[in-house]
Amino acid sequence: DNMLRSQEIMKSLSKLYDERCFVTHQPFKINGFVLHHLWYIDGDVIRKNYPKGVKGRDQYIVDLEPLVREQPFRFILITNGIHTKLDHVRNGVSRLKRINQYRFIVALLLTRK
Repeated sequence: DNMLRSQEIMKSLSKLYDERCFVTHQPFKINGFVLHHLWYIDGDVIRKNYPKGVKGRDQYIVDLEPLVREQPFRFILITNGIHTKLDHVRNGVSRLKRINQYRFIVALLLTRK
């Protein structure tokens, strides 16, 4: 069963990342965590190439496992909530010229709430 297998894989892979979210340091749980690509390479395993829903997600994790084991430095373990925030910022920032992306990140780091 791919669902149990994908859960075992995520639990096992989480050990590569101290079993916690890179950003919040929340302890890893089976639900609510994702492996985030820091960058993509040609022929990469990409979630959008799989069907929506649990079955697609489970097959994606099964197929992603060898890449994560081979190149753990290309991924971080984060919560779904952090992943959503990251994707929204990234989608907005990706439209900026590269130099403006850097300045945006500096502005983000300098800004206090």
